[in-house]
Amino acid sequence: MIRAVLTAVLVAGAVFAPTASASVVAAPTLYVTNGMSDNVAVFTIQPSGDLDPVGRPVEVPAQPRGIVFLPNGGVAYVVSGTARRISSYRVGPRGELTRFGEPVETADDPFGITVAPDGRAVYVTSFDGTVSAFAVRADGSLEAVSKPLLVDGGRLGTRDVEVSPDGRYVFVSTGEPENPTRGVLATFAVRADRTLEPLRTTEIDPGAFDIGVTPDGRFLYVACSGTDRVLPFRIGPGAVLSPLPAVAAPVFPVSAVIKGRLMFVTAGGDDAGAGAGVWVFTIGADGTPRPVRDTATAAGAVPVWPASDGRHLYVSNEDLSARVFGFDVSRDGELAPLARSPFPAGGRFSMYQSTAVRP
Repeated sequence: MIRAVLTAVLVAGAVFAPTASASVVAAPTLYVTNGMSDNVAVFTIQPSGDLDPVGRPVEVPAQPRGIVFLPNGGVAYVVSGTARRISSYRVGPRGELTRFGEPVETADDPFGITVAPDGRAVYVTSFDGTVSAFAVRADGSLEAVSKPLLVDGGRLGTRDVEVSPDGRYVFVSTGEPENPTRGVLATFAVRADRTLEPLRTTEIDPGAFDIGVTPDGRFLYVACSGTDRVLPFRIGPGAVLSPLPAVAAPVFPVSAVIKGRLMFVTAGGDDAGAGAGVWVFTIGADGTPRPVRDTATAAGAVPVWPASDGRHLYVSNEDLSARVFGFDVSRDGELAPLARSPFPAGGRFSMYQSTAVRP
């Protein structure tokens, strides 16, 4: 039943030159969006890894999914599925969020969101098979720079969207849970006006979700729920992708979040058995992911999204438990549950891209 609920929900710009300096947050801050509570909870990360709430959760438009930040950390964007909106928030000295400007409209059922490394654009995918580009104005607000662009003819819904570290290319995955149709990894060039120019598509396994790109821009990874695998690629000149050997990530992998040389893959569902939880992979010099352990680390009934500050890992759950699980992370990627974990999430049913540590 849990897997059925997860599947139903998963299927269900201008140059930025701020007029004021970005806020300075004294301690690392964790953000958790809660899809059924329509809010974002903010937490200070203590040196021990414990989470302390920063005020009350902030109300946001219906069904918040992802939260991302401009590179300077001074502005956050929250994409809301049911509301079909992206809302903009200024980040205060303690990490608190204050909404400014009017939310901008997206295509139907927005899903994934990312910010360009130079802070000039935001890109969003939607279940209708499109990717949309938004320019970031000087005050941090957003404006659409083109109509939503259909990906691969709209055969399948678009899932994640990521920008290469040099900002020149955008990658979009397509796929649908429980649908055996193979998806694609679409590659786009970023034009000067922040719009996207289609370059090519690469066929991938069914049920693709998250895309992870290494900080040096050499390798890319796609989590594919249809085959319980993570697909690695080498990124060549012109963003040409060359496949590397796939790795198993049982079962129903969703994330491929990279922090340094570690990749965190959440996998879950009521039939996952020992496979449910968080899998940690080290990324070798040749781009090959290698599991740290031969079993997953438990992180709740339906672990959906991981976020790390480098020393700790936090994992949200797409269920009604309203909990976030926290871990210490060793240099080798071993996870040790924090003494006070799990922590209250400030709301229920966290979804795709629902946790983020402010840069």
